[in-house]
Amino acid sequence: MAITEAIATGTQGDQNAQLRPAWRRALPTAVVATYLVLGLVAYWPVLPGITHRLFGGTADYVLSAWFIGWVPHAIAHGLNPFFTNSMFVPKGVNLAQNTESPLLGLIGAPLTEAFSPLITTNVFMVLAMPVSATAAFVVLRKWKVWLPGAALGGLLYGFSPYMVGQGGDHLVFTFVPIPPFIALTIVSILQRKGSPWRLGIQLGLLVVAQYFISQEVLVDVAILTF
Repeated sequence: MAITEAIATGTQGDQNAQLRPAWRRALPTAVVATYLVLGLVAYWPVLPGITHRLFGGTADYVLSAWFIGWVPHAIAHGLNPFFTNSMFVPKGVNLAQNTESPLLGLIGAPLTEAFSPLITTNVFMVLAMPVSATAAFVVLRKWKVWLPGAALGGLLYGFSPYMVGQGGDHLVFTFVPIPPFIALTIVSILQRKGSPWRLGIQLGLLVVAQYFISQEVLVDVAILTF
């Protein structure tokens, strides 16, 4: 009987040990899913109009949609994505000095071509806060922050009053998943964790990516870093 009980106890212990890692893997997924639900709730009143109505109510949002549509159009027609004669004819506009966000335009190109720049811009706006929150959560977990604390940190980063305020009109100021990874890379460089070459290339790619989303946010990151 004692042997039987020991075997049963050991088997139960093994099952519990197998269940714990499964729960631990599920918790981060639940955190990210919660961020996504919060992002949908934030735009719930206007979601039914996602295919035919711009979520933003200012000229800045209209311009963001135009920029999102310009990038795939320029690439498909062999035009310069950083300059257009479609505005301020005949001299045109240097888009590199405007809030063009060519990286978002490139990422959203398949959706733009399949549907419209309006839908792509609205989808990006809905995803901006959850994606940004997820980026902060991932970085905090990389720094071994307790999971509930990391979840709260991601929530504060992705759904802060700043993000809610900008989420009505300014996509480029709301879509900010890159800065947390820039912070992670800089800290790794300072702590000498990893190959200097790899970290240097990683930091360069992240800086370029942020530049092609929003130069203003990149300047903010630089100021906070130095």
